[in-house]
Amino acid sequence: MSEKEYHKVSIGKCKKKNSIVRDIEVASGVKASYDYETKDIVAYLFDKDTYTLSKSKEWVTSHKDKAIHQALVDIDYVINKRQDLNQLYRKATMDKIVAKN
Repeated sequence: MSEKEYHKVSIGKCKKKNSIVRDIEVASGVKASYDYETKDIVAYLFDKDTYTLSKSKEWVTSHKDKAIHQALVDIDYVINKRQDLNQLYRKATMDKIVAKN
């Protein structure tokens, strides 16, 4: 889905201008956007078919204790970081194979 299909409720800012931002589903029809480097949640995206803008804002207010959401972000970060490291390892291995030939 594109961002046009979501209501966006910002709750923070990325530390850097060119930060990588990832989205992860934290509830049905709700995604958390987080800064990939700091793992801070910076916004929530709400499916427009499920939530109105006012209901989106109410949801954010009622879920101020976002510990479970932060845990999901942490898990997503670890999984993606591991995938990044695996890709680097495979590339380094292929580079060594090519260099030997």
